[in-house]
Amino acid sequence: MTARSADARGRLSPVPAVAGRAATAPYVPRRPKISNRTKYTFPFVAVLAFAIVEYGRPQDWLPFLNAAHPGVIVLGMCMVALVLYPRARIPGLVKYMFVFLAFMALGIPFAYNNHYALMYTKDMALLLVAGVVPIAIFVDNFPKMRTFFRFWVLVQVPVTLYALTHHGRGVGSFLGDENDFCLLSNMAAPYSFFLLSVATSRLEKWFLGGTLALFITGSIASFSRGGFLGLLATGVFCWLRSPRKLVAAFVILLIAGVGFLYSSDKYWKEMGTIKTSTNRNDTGWERLYLWGIAWRMFLDHPIMGVGPGNYQYESFKYEDPREGWRGEHIWGKVAHSLYFTALSEGGIIGSVLYLGILVAGWRARVRIRKKYRQIMRSGVPPPPFRERLRTIYYLTLALDGSLIAFLVTGAFIAVLYYPHLWLLTAFTAVVQRIFQETAREAEQPDVTPPSVAAVAAS
Repeated sequence: MTARSADARGRLSPVPAVAGRAATAPYVPRRPKISNRTKYTFPFVAVLAFAIVEYGRPQDWLPFLNAAHPGVIVLGMCMVALVLYPRARIPGLVKYMFVFLAFMALGIPFAYNNHYALMYTKDMALLLVAGVVPIAIFVDNFPKMRTFFRFWVLVQVPVTLYALTHHGRGVGSFLGDENDFCLLSNMAAPYSFFLLSVATSRLEKWFLGGTLALFITGSIASFSRGGFLGLLATGVFCWLRSPRKLVAAFVILLIAGVGFLYSSDKYWKEMGTIKTSTNRNDTGWERLYLWGIAWRMFLDHPIMGVGPGNYQYESFKYEDPREGWRGEHIWGKVAHSLYFTALSEGGIIGSVLYLGILVAGWRARVRIRKKYRQIMRSGVPPPPFRERLRTIYYLTLALDGSLIAFLVTGAFIAVLYYPHLWLLTAFTAVVQRIFQETAREAEQPDVTPPSVAAVAAS
Protein backbone atom coordinates (compact mmCIF):
# COMPACT_ATOMS: atom_id res chain seq x y z
CA MET A 1 0.00 0.00 0.00
CA THR A 2 1.36 3.39 -0.89
CA ALA A 3 0.70 7.02 -0.09
CA ARG A 4 1.13 9.78 -2.64
CA SER A 5 3.15 12.98 -2.20
CA ALA A 6 3.77 15.96 -4.50
CA ASP A 7 6.95 16.39 -6.50
CA ALA A 8 8.60 19.70 -7.41
CA ARG A 9 6.08 20.29 -10.21
CA GLY A 10 3.09 19.65 -8.00
CA ARG A 11 2.41 16.15 -9.43
CA LEU A 12 1.50 13.32 -7.07
CA SER A 13 3.97 10.44 -6.87
CA PRO A 14 3.75 7.24 -4.82
CA VAL A 15 5.46 7.14 -1.42
CA PRO A 16 5.77 3.84 0.44
CA ALA A 17 3.50 3.65 3.46
CA VAL A 18 5.19 3.20 6.81
CA ALA A 19 4.64 -0.16 8.47
CA GLY A 20 1.84 -0.01 10.98
CA ARG A 21 0.64 3.36 9.70
CA ALA A 22 -2.26 4.15 7.42
CA ALA A 23 -1.48 5.74 4.11
CA THR A 24 -1.30 9.53 4.36
CA ALA A 25 -3.75 11.81 2.54
CA PRO A 26 -2.62 13.80 -0.48
CA TYR A 27 -0.78 17.02 0.37
CA VAL A 28 -0.92 20.39 -1.29
CA PRO A 29 2.51 21.53 -2.52
CA ARG A 30 4.16 24.53 -0.93
CA ARG A 31 3.21 27.87 -2.50
CA PRO A 32 5.95 28.93 -4.94
CA LYS A 33 8.08 31.92 -4.10
CA ILE A 34 6.91 35.16 -5.64
CA SER A 35 9.19 37.13 -7.91
CA ASN A 36 9.69 40.89 -7.70
CA ARG A 37 11.65 41.22 -10.95
CA THR A 38 10.09 43.17 -13.80
CA LYS A 39 10.28 41.52 -17.21
CA TYR A 40 10.55 44.19 -19.89
CA THR A 41 8.63 42.42 -22.62
CA PHE A 42 7.89 44.19 -25.89
CA PRO A 43 4.25 44.99 -24.96
CA PHE A 44 5.33 46.44 -21.62
CA VAL A 45 8.01 48.57 -23.29
CA ALA A 46 5.33 49.83 -25.70
CA VAL A 47 3.23 50.92 -22.70
CA LEU A 48 6.16 52.80 -21.17
CA ALA A 49 6.85 54.43 -24.54
CA PHE A 50 3.25 55.64 -24.66
CA ALA A 51 3.65 57.27 -21.24
CA ILE A 52 6.78 59.08 -22.42
CA VAL A 53 5.29 60.34 -25.69
CA GLU A 54 1.83 61.24 -24.36
CA TYR A 55 2.84 62.88 -21.07
CA GLY A 56 6.59 63.46 -21.20
CA ARG A 57 6.12 64.94 -24.70
CA PRO A 58 9.77 64.97 -25.87
CA GLN A 59 8.49 66.04 -29.30
CA ASP A 60 7.42 69.36 -27.78
CA TRP A 61 10.74 69.81 -25.98
CA LEU A 62 12.68 69.05 -29.15
CA PRO A 63 10.53 69.95 -32.16
CA PHE A 64 12.85 68.18 -34.61
CA LEU A 65 11.61 64.89 -33.13
CA ASN A 66 8.24 65.55 -34.79
CA ALA A 67 9.84 64.58 -38.07
CA ALA A 68 10.09 61.03 -36.73
CA HIS A 69 6.39 61.04 -35.74
CA PRO A 70 6.84 59.49 -32.27
CA GLY A 71 3.09 59.21 -31.78
CA VAL A 72 2.77 57.07 -34.89
CA ILE A 73 5.69 54.90 -33.73
CA VAL A 74 4.08 54.31 -30.33
CA LEU A 75 0.72 53.58 -31.96
CA GLY A 76 2.40 51.04 -34.22
CA MET A 77 4.20 49.41 -31.28
CA CYS A 78 0.97 49.05 -29.33
CA MET A 79 -0.94 47.65 -32.30
CA VAL A 80 1.81 45.12 -32.99
CA ALA A 81 1.72 44.12 -29.32
CA LEU A 82 -2.05 43.64 -29.50
CA VAL A 83 -1.61 41.45 -32.59
CA LEU A 84 1.11 39.37 -30.90
CA TYR A 85 -1.13 38.76 -27.88
CA PRO A 86 -4.60 38.41 -29.40
CA ARG A 87 -5.96 36.27 -26.55
CA ALA A 88 -5.51 38.93 -23.89
CA ARG A 89 -8.87 39.77 -22.33
CA ILE A 90 -10.05 43.39 -22.25
CA PRO A 91 -11.27 44.31 -18.74
CA GLY A 92 -14.89 45.30 -18.26
CA LEU A 93 -14.00 48.83 -17.17
CA VAL A 94 -12.29 49.42 -20.51
CA LYS A 95 -15.28 48.10 -22.45
CA TYR A 96 -17.39 50.92 -20.97
CA MET A 97 -15.12 53.38 -22.76
CA PHE A 98 -15.82 51.74 -26.09
CA VAL A 99 -19.52 52.35 -25.46
CA PHE A 100 -18.73 56.05 -24.98
CA LEU A 101 -16.66 55.98 -28.19
CA ALA A 102 -19.60 54.45 -30.07
CA PHE A 103 -21.82 57.24 -28.74
CA MET A 104 -19.34 59.85 -30.00
CA ALA A 105 -19.36 58.22 -33.44
CA LEU A 106 -23.16 58.19 -33.43
CA GLY A 107 -23.22 61.96 -32.98
CA ILE A 108 -20.99 62.75 -35.99
CA PRO A 109 -23.73 62.93 -38.65
CA PHE A 110 -25.85 65.26 -36.50
CA ALA A 111 -23.06 67.69 -35.53
CA TYR A 112 -22.90 71.20 -36.99
CA ASN A 113 -19.23 70.66 -37.80
CA ASN A 114 -19.03 67.00 -38.88
CA HIS A 115 -15.31 67.17 -39.57
CA TYR A 116 -14.44 68.34 -36.07
CA ALA A 117 -16.71 65.74 -34.48
CA LEU A 118 -14.97 63.08 -36.59
CA MET A 119 -11.52 64.30 -35.52
CA TYR A 120 -12.46 64.19 -31.83
CA THR A 121 -13.83 60.66 -32.25
CA LYS A 122 -10.73 59.55 -34.14
CA ASP A 123 -8.43 60.93 -31.43
CA MET A 124 -10.44 59.11 -28.78
CA ALA A 125 -10.19 55.85 -30.73
CA LEU A 126 -6.41 56.25 -31.06
CA LEU A 127 -6.12 56.94 -27.33
CA LEU A 128 -8.00 53.74 -26.53
CA VAL A 129 -5.95 51.63 -28.95
CA ALA A 130 -2.52 53.14 -28.18
CA GLY A 131 -2.90 53.80 -24.47
CA VAL A 132 -5.90 52.57 -22.54
CA VAL A 133 -6.17 49.02 -23.86
CA PRO A 134 -2.40 48.25 -23.84
CA ILE A 135 -2.04 49.53 -20.28
CA ALA A 136 -5.04 47.52 -19.08
CA ILE A 137 -3.76 44.34 -20.75
CA PHE A 138 0.03 44.40 -20.62
CA VAL A 139 0.65 45.71 -17.11
CA ASP A 140 -0.28 42.19 -16.08
CA ASN A 141 1.59 41.36 -12.87
CA PHE A 142 2.66 43.02 -9.66
CA PRO A 143 6.29 43.82 -10.59
CA LYS A 144 5.17 45.48 -13.82
CA MET A 145 2.47 47.41 -12.00
CA ARG A 146 4.90 48.69 -9.39
CA THR A 147 7.44 49.65 -12.05
CA PHE A 148 4.79 51.33 -14.17
CA PHE A 149 3.48 53.60 -11.41
CA ARG A 150 6.97 54.60 -10.35
CA PHE A 151 7.70 55.38 -13.99
CA TRP A 152 4.42 57.31 -14.25
CA VAL A 153 5.53 59.59 -11.41
CA LEU A 154 8.97 59.98 -12.99
CA VAL A 155 7.52 61.05 -16.36
CA GLN A 156 5.76 64.01 -14.72
CA VAL A 157 9.05 65.38 -13.31
CA PRO A 158 10.54 66.96 -16.48
CA VAL A 159 7.12 68.38 -17.39
CA THR A 160 6.92 70.08 -13.99
CA LEU A 161 10.48 71.36 -14.22
CA TYR A 162 9.65 72.83 -17.62
CA ALA A 163 6.62 74.63 -16.20
CA LEU A 164 8.63 76.03 -13.28
CA THR A 165 10.96 77.68 -15.77
CA HIS A 166 8.20 78.85 -18.15
CA HIS A 167 5.83 80.80 -15.90
CA GLY A 168 3.70 77.79 -14.98
CA ARG A 169 2.89 76.74 -18.55
CA GLY A 170 3.25 73.16 -19.75
CA VAL A 171 5.12 71.77 -22.72
CA GLY A 172 2.26 71.70 -25.21
CA SER A 173 -0.88 70.00 -26.44
CA PHE A 174 -3.26 69.31 -23.52
CA LEU A 175 -0.53 70.49 -21.11
CA GLY A 176 0.21 73.83 -22.75
CA ASP A 177 -2.10 76.08 -20.74
CA GLU A 178 -1.21 76.89 -17.11
CA ASN A 179 -4.59 75.57 -15.95
CA ASP A 180 -4.05 72.34 -17.87
CA PHE A 181 -0.61 71.90 -16.37
CA CYS A 182 -1.92 72.61 -12.87
CA LEU A 183 -4.50 69.87 -13.33
CA LEU A 184 -1.73 67.39 -14.15
CA SER A 185 0.32 68.43 -11.09
CA ASN A 186 -2.69 68.05 -8.81
CA MET A 187 -3.45 64.61 -10.25
CA ALA A 188 0.18 63.43 -9.93
CA ALA A 189 0.66 64.49 -6.30
CA PRO A 190 -1.50 61.70 -4.72
CA TYR A 191 0.67 59.00 -6.34
CA SER A 192 3.78 60.36 -4.65
CA PHE A 193 1.95 60.87 -1.36
CA PHE A 194 0.41 57.41 -0.99
CA LEU A 195 3.30 55.44 -2.50
CA LEU A 196 5.46 56.94 0.25
CA SER A 197 3.57 54.69 2.68
CA VAL A 198 4.86 51.57 0.92
CA ALA A 199 8.31 52.76 -0.19
CA THR A 200 10.89 50.05 0.47
CA SER A 201 14.14 51.97 0.31
CA ARG A 202 15.53 55.30 1.42
CA LEU A 203 16.19 56.28 -2.19
CA GLU A 204 12.57 55.63 -3.13
CA LYS A 205 11.33 57.65 -0.15
CA TRP A 206 13.53 60.59 -1.11
CA PHE A 207 12.34 60.33 -4.71
CA LEU A 208 8.65 60.25 -3.81
CA GLY A 209 9.00 63.00 -1.20
CA GLY A 210 10.90 65.16 -3.66
CA THR A 211 8.36 64.66 -6.45
CA LEU A 212 5.52 65.45 -4.05
CA ALA A 213 7.19 68.77 -3.19
CA LEU A 214 7.83 69.39 -6.88
CA PHE A 215 4.21 68.78 -7.90
CA ILE A 216 2.84 71.05 -5.18
CA THR A 217 5.31 73.78 -6.15
CA GLY A 218 4.36 73.35 -9.81
CA SER A 219 0.68 73.72 -8.99
CA ILE A 220 1.40 76.94 -7.12
CA ALA A 221 3.61 78.25 -9.94
CA SER A 222 0.73 77.96 -12.40
CA PHE A 223 -1.21 80.78 -10.64
CA SER A 224 -4.40 78.84 -11.41
CA ARG A 225 -7.33 79.66 -9.14
CA GLY A 226 -9.22 76.52 -10.08
CA GLY A 227 -5.98 74.62 -9.59
CA PHE A 228 -5.65 76.08 -6.10
CA LEU A 229 -9.10 74.74 -5.19
CA GLY A 230 -8.19 71.36 -6.67
CA LEU A 231 -4.92 71.26 -4.75
CA LEU A 232 -6.73 72.13 -1.54
CA ALA A 233 -9.37 69.41 -2.04
CA THR A 234 -6.73 66.82 -2.92
CA GLY A 235 -4.63 67.73 0.11
CA VAL A 236 -7.61 67.33 2.44
CA PHE A 237 -8.41 63.92 0.96
CA CYS A 238 -4.80 62.72 1.28
CA TRP A 239 -4.71 63.80 4.90
CA LEU A 240 -8.04 62.16 5.75
CA ARG A 241 -7.01 58.83 4.21
CA SER A 242 -3.48 58.82 5.58
CA PRO A 243 -2.88 56.15 8.28
CA ARG A 244 -0.59 58.55 10.17
CA LYS A 245 -2.42 61.84 10.16
CA LEU A 246 -0.01 63.78 12.38
CA VAL A 247 2.98 62.83 10.24
CA ALA A 248 0.99 63.46 7.06
CA ALA A 249 -0.13 66.88 8.30
CA PHE A 250 3.45 67.80 9.13
CA VAL A 251 4.73 66.66 5.72
CA ILE A 252 1.94 68.42 3.80
CA LEU A 253 2.37 71.66 5.74
CA LEU A 254 6.14 71.52 5.37
CA ILE A 255 6.03 70.95 1.62
CA ALA A 256 3.24 73.49 1.16
CA GLY A 257 5.25 75.99 3.22
CA VAL A 258 8.24 75.55 0.96
CA GLY A 259 6.00 75.95 -2.08
CA PHE A 260 4.41 79.08 -0.70
CA LEU A 261 7.84 80.54 0.00
CA TYR A 262 8.51 80.01 -3.69
CA SER A 263 5.33 81.93 -4.51
CA SER A 264 5.19 85.69 -4.58
CA ASP A 265 2.73 88.34 -3.52
CA LYS A 266 1.36 88.15 -7.04
CA TYR A 267 0.22 84.57 -6.36
CA TRP A 268 -1.76 85.51 -3.27
CA LYS A 269 -3.21 88.51 -5.05
CA GLU A 270 -4.34 86.20 -7.85
CA MET A 271 -5.91 83.74 -5.38
CA GLY A 272 -7.67 86.64 -3.70
CA THR A 273 -9.49 87.41 -6.94
CA ILE A 274 -11.57 84.25 -6.42
CA LYS A 275 -13.93 86.44 -4.40
CA THR A 276 -14.23 88.97 -7.24
CA SER A 277 -14.30 86.49 -10.16
CA THR A 278 -17.81 87.61 -11.16
CA ASN A 279 -16.57 91.09 -12.09
CA ARG A 280 -17.09 92.03 -15.73
CA ASN A 281 -13.36 92.24 -16.57
CA ASP A 282 -12.36 89.00 -14.83
CA THR A 283 -11.82 85.68 -16.61
CA GLY A 284 -14.17 84.17 -14.05
CA TRP A 285 -16.98 86.27 -15.48
CA GLU A 286 -16.19 84.93 -18.94
CA ARG A 287 -16.42 81.38 -17.64
CA LEU A 288 -19.84 82.07 -16.15
CA TYR A 289 -20.93 83.53 -19.48
CA LEU A 290 -19.67 80.44 -21.35
CA TRP A 291 -21.37 78.13 -18.85
CA GLY A 292 -24.66 79.93 -19.36
CA ILE A 293 -24.38 79.38 -23.10
CA ALA A 294 -23.56 75.69 -22.51
CA TRP A 295 -26.66 75.33 -20.34
CA ARG A 296 -28.93 76.87 -22.96
CA MET A 297 -27.30 74.67 -25.59
CA PHE A 298 -28.07 71.62 -23.44
CA LEU A 299 -31.70 72.68 -23.05
CA ASP A 300 -32.01 72.85 -26.85
CA HIS A 301 -30.24 69.48 -27.38
CA PRO A 302 -30.96 67.54 -24.15
CA ILE A 303 -30.70 63.97 -25.44
CA MET A 304 -27.43 63.75 -27.41
CA GLY A 305 -26.01 67.26 -27.20
CA VAL A 306 -24.47 69.07 -30.17
CA GLY A 307 -21.78 66.48 -30.86
CA PRO A 308 -18.09 65.97 -29.95
CA GLY A 309 -16.09 69.19 -30.00
CA ASN A 310 -18.99 71.22 -31.38
CA TYR A 311 -19.66 73.63 -28.51
CA GLN A 312 -17.27 76.11 -30.07
CA TYR A 313 -19.13 75.97 -33.39
CA GLU A 314 -22.65 76.19 -31.97
CA SER A 315 -22.01 78.85 -29.34
CA PHE A 316 -22.48 81.83 -31.68
CA LYS A 317 -26.19 80.98 -31.85
CA TYR A 318 -26.52 81.65 -28.12
CA GLU A 319 -24.43 84.79 -27.75
CA ASP A 320 -25.83 87.77 -25.92
CA PRO A 321 -26.19 90.58 -28.51
CA ARG A 322 -25.05 93.11 -25.91
CA GLU A 323 -21.74 91.28 -25.54
CA GLY A 324 -21.36 91.22 -29.30
CA TRP A 325 -21.75 94.99 -29.40
CA ARG A 326 -18.97 95.26 -26.80
CA GLY A 327 -16.71 93.14 -28.99
CA GLU A 328 -17.04 89.98 -26.88
CA HIS A 329 -17.33 87.16 -29.41
CA ILE A 330 -16.87 83.53 -28.38
CA TRP A 331 -16.59 81.71 -31.71
CA GLY A 332 -13.96 78.99 -31.30
CA LYS A 333 -13.93 79.12 -27.47
CA VAL A 334 -14.63 76.02 -25.39
CA ALA A 335 -16.99 75.77 -22.41
CA HIS A 336 -14.14 75.89 -19.86
CA SER A 337 -15.71 73.20 -17.68
CA LEU A 338 -15.74 69.43 -17.66
CA TYR A 339 -19.39 69.35 -16.61
CA PHE A 340 -20.78 71.96 -19.01
CA THR A 341 -18.82 70.42 -21.88
CA ALA A 342 -20.37 67.03 -21.11
CA LEU A 343 -23.89 68.49 -20.92
CA SER A 344 -23.68 70.62 -24.06
CA GLU A 345 -21.78 68.19 -26.30
CA GLY A 346 -23.04 64.86 -24.93
CA GLY A 347 -26.48 65.67 -23.61
CA ILE A 348 -28.10 63.34 -21.10
CA ILE A 349 -26.88 60.16 -22.78
CA GLY A 350 -23.24 61.23 -23.03
CA SER A 351 -23.21 62.65 -19.50
CA VAL A 352 -24.69 59.46 -18.05
CA LEU A 353 -22.19 57.29 -19.95
CA TYR A 354 -19.30 59.45 -18.73
CA LEU A 355 -20.59 59.40 -15.17
CA GLY A 356 -21.04 55.63 -15.42
CA ILE A 357 -17.36 55.16 -16.30
CA LEU A 358 -16.35 57.37 -13.39
CA VAL A 359 -18.61 55.58 -10.89
CA ALA A 360 -17.64 52.10 -12.13
CA GLY A 361 -13.97 52.84 -11.49
CA TRP A 362 -14.68 54.31 -8.06
CA ARG A 363 -16.82 51.32 -7.03
CA ALA A 364 -14.10 48.91 -8.18
CA ARG A 365 -11.57 50.66 -5.93
CA VAL A 366 -14.00 50.62 -2.99
CA ARG A 367 -14.48 46.86 -3.42
CA ILE A 368 -10.73 46.33 -3.49
CA ARG A 369 -10.30 48.14 -0.16
CA LYS A 370 -13.18 46.24 1.41
CA LYS A 371 -11.74 42.88 0.34
CA TYR A 372 -8.27 43.99 1.47
CA ARG A 373 -9.49 44.69 5.00
CA GLN A 374 -11.21 41.29 5.13
CA ILE A 375 -8.06 39.47 4.06
CA MET A 376 -5.80 41.36 6.44
CA ARG A 377 -8.13 40.75 9.39
CA SER A 378 -8.07 37.02 8.65
CA GLY A 379 -4.28 36.92 9.14
CA VAL A 380 -3.96 34.40 6.30
CA PRO A 381 -1.48 35.97 3.84
CA PRO A 382 2.25 35.60 4.58
CA PRO A 383 4.45 38.76 4.68
CA PRO A 384 5.33 38.95 0.94
CA PHE A 385 1.67 38.86 -0.05
CA ARG A 386 0.69 41.26 2.71
CA GLU A 387 3.13 43.83 1.34
CA ARG A 388 1.77 43.42 -2.17
CA LEU A 389 -1.81 43.77 -1.03
CA ARG A 390 -0.87 46.81 1.02
CA THR A 391 0.74 48.44 -2.01
CA ILE A 392 -2.40 47.84 -4.07
CA TYR A 393 -4.53 49.28 -1.27
CA TYR A 394 -2.57 52.53 -1.28
CA LEU A 395 -2.66 52.68 -5.06
CA THR A 396 -6.47 52.69 -4.91
CA LEU A 397 -6.25 55.69 -2.57
CA ALA A 398 -3.84 57.41 -4.97
CA LEU A 399 -6.31 56.85 -7.81
CA ASP A 400 -9.15 58.28 -5.72
CA GLY A 401 -7.05 61.32 -4.84
CA SER A 402 -6.16 61.80 -8.50
CA LEU A 403 -9.85 61.58 -9.40
CA ILE A 404 -10.73 64.26 -6.85
CA ALA A 405 -8.08 66.53 -8.33
CA PHE A 406 -9.55 65.91 -11.78
CA LEU A 407 -13.13 66.59 -10.75
CA VAL A 408 -12.42 69.77 -8.78
CA THR A 409 -9.76 71.32 -11.03
CA GLY A 410 -11.57 70.13 -14.16
CA ALA A 411 -14.68 72.06 -13.14
CA PHE A 412 -12.96 75.11 -14.64
CA ILE A 413 -11.33 73.49 -17.72
CA ALA A 414 -12.78 71.71 -20.77
CA VAL A 415 -11.09 68.37 -20.05
CA LEU A 416 -13.82 65.95 -21.15
CA TYR A 417 -11.69 64.41 -23.92
CA TYR A 418 -8.30 64.72 -22.20
CA PRO A 419 -6.60 61.37 -21.58
CA HIS A 420 -6.59 61.80 -17.78
CA LEU A 421 -9.81 60.04 -16.77
CA TRP A 422 -9.53 57.38 -19.46
CA LEU A 423 -6.05 56.42 -18.30
CA LEU A 424 -7.11 56.58 -14.66
CA THR A 425 -9.80 54.03 -15.52
CA ALA A 426 -7.21 51.83 -17.21
CA PHE A 427 -5.04 52.09 -14.07
CA THR A 428 -8.02 50.95 -12.01
CA ALA A 429 -8.51 47.95 -14.29
CA VAL A 430 -4.84 47.01 -13.80
CA VAL A 431 -5.01 47.36 -10.02
CA GLN A 432 -8.28 45.43 -9.88
CA ARG A 433 -7.00 42.45 -11.85
CA ILE A 434 -3.68 42.20 -10.01
CA PHE A 435 -5.41 42.50 -6.66
CA GLN A 436 -7.73 39.63 -7.54
CA GLU A 437 -4.82 37.44 -8.62
CA THR A 438 -2.73 38.33 -5.57
CA ALA A 439 -5.65 37.75 -3.21
CA ARG A 440 -6.27 34.29 -4.70
CA GLU A 441 -2.63 33.32 -4.31
CA ALA A 442 -2.46 34.73 -0.79
CA GLU A 443 -5.50 32.73 0.35
CA GLN A 444 -4.17 29.40 -0.94
CA PRO A 445 -3.13 26.99 1.80
CA ASP A 446 0.59 26.62 2.39
CA VAL A 447 1.05 22.98 3.47
CA THR A 448 4.36 21.22 2.99
CA PRO A 449 4.23 17.48 2.37
CA PRO A 450 6.25 15.66 5.03
CA SER A 451 9.13 13.58 3.80
CA VAL A 452 9.20 9.83 3.94
CA ALA A 453 11.81 10.01 6.67
CA ALA A 454 9.61 12.23 8.79
CA VAL A 455 6.69 9.81 8.40
CA ALA A 456 8.93 6.89 9.29
CA ALA A 457 10.29 8.67 12.35
CA SER A 458 6.77 9.32 13.55
